[in-house]
Amino acid sequence: MKQDWNQVANVSHCMGQMLSAASSKFLELGNLGRGQRVLDLACGVGTVAAQAGAIVGEGGWVVGLDSSPEMVAVANQYFGGGDTVKFAVHDVLDPVGHPDSYDTVFCRFSLPFLTNPGIALAGSFAALKPGGRMCIMSIADFRDNDFIRVLEVVDSPLVNHVLQWGTPQAIANEVAAAGFQGVLTKRIRALVTVNDPNVYWHCIRGLFGFADPDMPPALARRVVPGTRLGVSFVFGLGRKPDPDAPVDIVVQTPEDAIAVARRKTREISATSLGQTFKGEPVVYLDVRAPGSRVTKIKDSINITRDDLEKQLPAMVPDPTTIVVVYCQSGNQSALATTQLDALGYRNVWSLQRGIEGWEYVGKRVVPA
Repeated sequence: MKQDWNQVANVSHCMGQMLSAASSKFLELGNLGRGQRVLDLACGVGTVAAQAGAIVGEGGWVVGLDSSPEMVAVANQYFGGGDTVKFAVHDVLDPVGHPDSYDTVFCRFSLPFLTNPGIALAGSFAALKPGGRMCIMSIADFRDNDFIRVLEVVDSPLVNHVLQWGTPQAIANEVAAAGFQGVLTKRIRALVTVNDPNVYWHCIRGLFGFADPDMPPALARRVVPGTRLGVSFVFGLGRKPDPDAPVDIVVQTPEDAIAVARRKTREISATSLGQTFKGEPVVYLDVRAPGSRVTKIKDSINITRDDLEKQLPAMVPDPTTIVVVYCQSGNQSALATTQLDALGYRNVWSLQRGIEGWEYVGKRVVPA
């Protein structure tokens, strides 16, 4: 199967509208400011370039490049005509500009579809200024991604190839191999309601090059009007080394680390659990050291923070499982939730005030 990208413009526009919230989050990776220079690599119909242009404003400029003349024509139709954002037909595997020209390069969805993604990353590295940012958004793998997982009933080598890029580790490896430093990754998830299965198939067909204009019967049985599908993406960020950048030495106290973790994590009180999860299965994870436990929540599992990476995937293999992490007072559990997030768990909560708060409201405990 091979895509004709000139026929995917309408699909790309549909996808761009449907995934606008995720794309806005993607733009945040660029840390854009007024007057900056931005490259949107394999820009499609130009939605990312247009959003970036609104941020950099007058005095900045954004260049969107794509190998498809039809894509570029649609981008110009919707977003062209101004002084800040320009679009051009260009093979993204060719050099993409003068060295050290851009503050940020964005590449949304396209890298896995290229014949040689490493060449595109190397070209982006050369085009960025020292300290510039490379921002990548990719479709996540089957895990926790119903939008793509339903395609398991369709034999597609291209789908399997694209999803090889669908993990944070795969993105991190590719970005680091291109010479970028400070590589960070993040997996996010959104929900999409399929009001018209034909639109869903039109998107999938255009994206992966399926020849059949009609949805295969096995897939049609899974995707019906009103179906809600989880859509997962992986973000990747790398920075071009800057030898002239000042070195900042930051000493963070344990209290600082806990405060940061608590701002990032979702906390839930013992009294809110029943109403929030309404009978859904919940795994209670006790991260206290064995010697510090006197009582525990019944049927909870105990893994210390030092052992989470080694033991949790075997004990809780499904990353969509609801996990409520607790410690004595709520501090260590906040730190543990950041570890679980890095491991790919997406339904993680920290128990507010820990087991002390649990017992305070009269919830049942058993000897540890």
